[in-house]
Amino acid sequence: VVQYLAIGGARRIVAIDPSSARIDRALAHGATHGVTADAAAARDMIAKLTGGAMLDAVFDITGHPAVLAPATRLVRELGRVVLLGDSPTPSQQPLGPRVVRDSIAILGIHGFAHPQTSTSFSPWTAAVMTEVFFDFLRQGRMRVTSLIDRHLSPEDAPALYTGMLVGEQPDEIGVIFDWTRLNAASERTAAHA
Repeated sequence: VVQYLAIGGARRIVAIDPSSARIDRALAHGATHGVTADAAAARDMIAKLTGGAMLDAVFDITGHPAVLAPATRLVRELGRVVLLGDSPTPSQQPLGPRVVRDSIAILGIHGFAHPQTSTSFSPWTAAVMTEVFFDFLRQGRMRVTSLIDRHLSPEDAPALYTGMLVGEQPDEIGVIFDWTRLNAASERTAAHA
């Protein structure tokens, strides 16, 4: 998201995350400012950074139900909060105070919400978005290799996901499950048998 905002010409891109490692990564990929805090604790820092004007838009990419309400406090009147993806527990996702009073727009965006056929009104089909992404990769404007932290065997997936579900906050952004490691593990097991 930080890279897309930078490519799109955003003047100020503020990354907010409790992990200083993820903040460092965001700064290396186009963020102009980093706030090492959760969304609720970031409000005073955002107010100071913006001279009280707050942000035009906030992108919540966490999917965590506790983020939406404080995210609405980080935008200015008539600002926007964009939810990329979806919370697994939307019933636990309160809107927060002043959403109506400040006329805050909340937009839900999902990867499958695109037209099947490109039109003048809605040109962004999956094929068009994929083409744009790969153009950015070829141009060196989108960098993904530096976002990969680990290569794991698919056998490691349950432990990784269980850790994430029980509240561990890994600093990693990208993990690749390498299926060749599954074959290598199976061959080692067979050789020992």
